[in-house]
Amino acid sequence: MARPFGGPVEPQFSPGTTWPLEPGKRLVMGRAKDCTIFVDSMIAGRHQMAVTLEGDLLIVENLGGGSSAFVDGKYFDDRVRLTHGGQFELGGVLVFQLRRVG
Repeated sequence: MARPFGGPVEPQFSPGTTWPLEPGKRLVMGRAKDCTIFVDSMIAGRHQMAVTLEGDLLIVENLGGGSSAFVDGKYFDDRVRLTHGGQFELGGVLVFQLRRVG
Protein backbone atom coordinates (compact mmCIF):
# COMPACT_ATOMS: atom_id res chain seq x y z
CA MET A 1 0.00 0.00 0.00
CA ALA A 2 1.40 3.40 -0.97
CA ARG A 3 1.99 6.09 1.61
CA PRO A 4 -0.27 9.20 1.46
CA PHE A 5 2.47 11.48 0.12
CA GLY A 6 4.18 11.40 -3.21
CA GLY A 7 4.47 12.95 -6.60
CA PRO A 8 4.49 11.98 -10.24
CA VAL A 9 6.63 9.09 -11.36
CA GLU A 10 8.30 8.81 -14.76
CA PRO A 11 6.04 6.95 -17.23
CA GLN A 12 8.38 3.96 -17.56
CA PHE A 13 7.52 3.00 -13.97
CA SER A 14 3.93 1.92 -14.52
CA PRO A 15 2.60 -0.95 -12.35
CA GLY A 16 4.17 -4.26 -13.29
CA THR A 17 7.30 -2.76 -14.86
CA THR A 18 10.34 -5.04 -14.61
CA TRP A 19 13.72 -3.45 -13.81
CA PRO A 20 16.60 -5.83 -14.63
CA LEU A 21 19.44 -5.94 -12.11
CA GLU A 22 23.04 -6.85 -12.87
CA PRO A 23 25.02 -8.53 -10.07
CA GLY A 24 27.26 -6.02 -8.30
CA LYS A 25 25.83 -2.97 -10.11
CA ARG A 26 24.53 -0.34 -7.68
CA LEU A 27 21.36 1.57 -8.60
CA VAL A 28 20.64 4.83 -6.78
CA MET A 29 17.08 6.13 -6.37
CA GLY A 30 15.84 9.55 -5.34
CA ARG A 31 14.74 12.95 -6.57
CA ALA A 32 18.13 14.09 -7.91
CA LYS A 33 18.32 14.07 -11.71
CA ASP A 34 21.53 11.99 -11.62
CA CYS A 35 19.81 9.01 -9.92
CA THR A 36 19.37 5.79 -11.87
CA ILE A 37 15.70 5.84 -10.85
CA PHE A 38 14.34 9.39 -10.55
CA VAL A 39 11.33 10.00 -8.28
CA ASP A 40 9.69 13.43 -8.33
CA SER A 41 8.51 13.39 -4.71
CA MET A 42 9.47 15.91 -2.03
CA ILE A 43 9.15 13.20 0.61
CA ALA A 44 12.09 11.32 -0.99
CA GLY A 45 15.67 12.41 -0.42
CA ARG A 46 17.86 13.56 -3.31
CA HIS A 47 19.75 10.27 -3.10
CA GLN A 48 17.40 8.24 -0.90
CA MET A 49 18.13 4.57 -1.55
CA ALA A 50 20.58 2.30 -3.31
CA VAL A 51 20.14 -1.33 -4.31
CA THR A 52 22.77 -3.89 -5.24
CA LEU A 53 22.21 -7.49 -6.28
CA GLU A 54 24.62 -9.87 -4.52
CA GLY A 55 23.93 -13.47 -5.49
CA ASP A 56 20.32 -14.26 -4.52
CA LEU A 57 20.14 -11.30 -2.12
CA LEU A 58 19.24 -7.70 -2.83
CA ILE A 59 21.04 -5.23 -0.56
CA VAL A 60 18.84 -2.17 0.01
CA GLU A 61 20.50 0.87 1.60
CA ASN A 62 18.83 3.97 3.00
CA LEU A 63 21.18 6.79 2.01
CA GLY A 64 19.37 9.32 4.22
CA GLY A 65 17.84 12.64 3.46
CA GLY A 66 14.26 11.65 4.15
CA SER A 67 12.02 9.26 6.00
CA SER A 68 10.61 7.50 2.96
CA ALA A 69 12.50 4.20 2.88
CA PHE A 70 10.47 1.12 3.80
CA VAL A 71 11.13 -2.62 3.58
CA ASP A 72 8.15 -4.96 3.90
CA GLY A 73 6.13 -1.98 5.17
CA LYS A 74 8.55 -0.94 7.93
CA TYR A 75 10.84 2.11 7.94
CA PHE A 76 14.57 1.33 7.96
CA ASP A 77 17.57 3.61 8.28
CA ASP A 78 20.56 1.43 7.39
CA ARG A 79 20.98 -1.66 5.17
CA VAL A 80 18.60 -4.55 4.68
CA ARG A 81 19.02 -7.81 2.81
CA LEU A 82 16.01 -8.97 0.82
CA THR A 83 15.34 -12.42 -0.54
CA HIS A 84 12.96 -13.50 -3.30
CA GLY A 85 9.52 -11.94 -2.71
CA GLY A 86 10.82 -9.15 -0.44
CA GLN A 87 9.39 -5.70 -1.02
CA PHE A 88 10.71 -2.16 -0.58
CA GLU A 89 9.19 1.27 -1.09
CA LEU A 90 10.54 4.70 -1.95
CA GLY A 91 8.94 8.07 -1.39
CA GLY A 92 5.41 6.81 -1.00
CA VAL A 93 5.16 6.46 -4.77
CA LEU A 94 7.18 3.42 -5.86
CA VAL A 95 6.91 -0.12 -4.52
CA PHE A 96 9.43 -2.72 -5.70
CA GLN A 97 9.35 -6.48 -5.25
CA LEU A 98 12.35 -8.74 -5.75
CA ARG A 99 11.53 -11.62 -8.09
CA ARG A 100 13.20 -13.81 -10.66
CA VAL A 101 12.19 -13.25 -14.27
CA GLY A 102 12.66 -15.85 -16.95
